[in-house]
Amino acid sequence: MRGILYRFFFPAIWKTEETHLNLHWNEYSKGQILDETVVEDKILPLVKLLNYSARGLKTIASCQGHYFSQQPPYVYFYCPVPLAAELAEEIYQLSSVARKTYFSWSVDPLFNEEFKVCFTLKAHVLNRAWKERVSGPLYWRKCLQSDFSKLKVLIENILKNPENDIEHFLCNRGGARHA
Repeated sequence: MRGILYRFFFPAIWKTEETHLNLHWNEYSKGQILDETVVEDKILPLVKLLNYSARGLKTIASCQGHYFSQQPPYVYFYCPVPLAAELAEEIYQLSSVARKTYFSWSVDPLFNEEFKVCFTLKAHVLNRAWKERVSGPLYWRKCLQSDFSKLKVLIENILKNPENDIEHFLCNRGGARHA
């Protein structure tokens, strides 16, 4: 019911959100590296961190989350599997064990159109019960911004670790040798 009222009273905003969602899906379905000119401003720092990490991470699609359409935030990206496992473990520790984030976050694997494994960093369960509990879209956005900042710091620390270098992963598995 809320979505219908929202469409009626705020048609321009609703259309904008639909356009954003379609843009995200189009970028996602193409499987190409995400052009930063189409990245929403709230999630842009996280996307830039992943793109310029020099660890084999490349973002494909992203969304900063949308309150009224209940679209949760996510970043869809490619990276080496061991690095994704490290990210998944640390993000799980941060959001589920230590409960230092407002939302539950995870890194989940999925296959792209070429059947190559990619990953999504996403928030879970942005449902009506959560929306009723918080005091509206401004507080919801504030919570997400806090989570984005914590995730950015966590990912920066993981990427600074020399053991997360691609060559280190390959050497430990016999795939590459140092000169």
